Amino acid sequence: MLFLDYTFSFKQKIELQENFAPLHRKNHRLFLLSIKKGPSRLSKKENKKKRQSIFQPFKFITFAKRKDFSKETLCKSHYQSKKRQIKQNRFSLIATISLTLFLTACQQTTSLRELPSQFADGATGKIHYKTYGDKLPTIVFVHGFGCDINAWEKQFSYFAEKNRMVFIDLPGHGASDKPLTADYSLDTYADAVKTVLDTLNIDQAVLIGHSLGTPVCRRVAQNYPQLVSKLCDVDGVYCFYPTDSTEYKIYKAAIDGFVSIFQDEKQYKDNINGFVGSLFIASTPDSVKNYATRLMPQTPQPIANSTMKRLVDENFWDKSVISLPTLVFCSTNSQIPANYKEIMQTLYSDMEYQEWNDVGHFMMMENPERFNSTLDNFIK
Repeated sequence: MLFLDYTFSFKQKIELQENFAPLHRKNHRLFLLSIKKGPSRLSKKENKKKRQSIFQPFKFITFAKRKDFSKETLCKSHYQSKKRQIKQNRFSLIATISLTLFLTACQQTTSLRELPSQFADGATGKIHYKTYGDKLPTIVFVHGFGCDINAWEKQFSYFAEKNRMVFIDLPGHGASDKPLTADYSLDTYADAVKTVLDTLNIDQAVLIGHSLGTPVCRRVAQNYPQLVSKLCDVDGVYCFYPTDSTEYKIYKAAIDGFVSIFQDEKQYKDNINGFVGSLFIASTPDSVKNYATRLMPQTPQPIANSTMKRLVDENFWDKSVISLPTLVFCSTNSQIPANYKEIMQTLYSDMEYQEWNDVGHFMMMENPERFNSTLDNFIK
């Protein structure tokens, strides 16, 4: 097959057909492209053929080679070049489609652990986070003390096709930087969350905090209220300093005793292992126990000490009321008082309350089906 890319008048094309079409002995094929209209006077029959050619720009006709066809070599070369270009374009298109399908399939089956890590620059160094999805509202997950973003694995799989999600390793935890001399206050942690949101250009999000993550999310709402649309407290940590002097001394002594278990470097490992064990109940799944007992004792002692010492700082517990829609999850096995719902209502003016008695501290991991369904309804 020879390829011609000349500019013919339509009459020249008709002449070419008339000259070569009857000669079928060599059975060569001619592929005419770029047939442009030239000045000519055509009969009705020729005009009919012209209209047909307009709607058939890639028309094949037969012809036989002539000895005086001086442009034959050029035609072959041009055809071969075009053929290679078409083949390359075809391969590129197939490769692009295949890659798109592959990436789409990967996105649909990826787990939280397999998501690529990203980092933002904060006051304590690199802040590790992962993100997935693009549907609003955006959900930001903040883990508790000694944990990391993988505590939210069951939430990732549930909300993967529902919402945009951001999972953050707090400073000193997970894959984030761990400077031992940093001040691990609630403000430090709240600023880290804001840094990630700013990096991702997120104007507003639903903040979900587990344990230590709850006062962190509260602090974000207090310091940067424009960033938070809703709050979710998952068995969060609170300090309630009494106003009565006698009760205050008793409460303060208990708080100081708790903080002291993170201060003794020699006893730190034993103390933190005992602390972690107190977070489970008999029905807590082994997978949850293994996660917590493996990860939490790895928290460097200076970071744990700074975190707990600053967590109980009275300046962070002024009992200010948050008016944002708030969902509170709590476990009765976390030694909460009988009137805990009433206490929470003094902190959140627009609150939904969930109190469960069949789970330990890691509520979102121990009963993810119930947790996810409740959270989903709250977010909608």
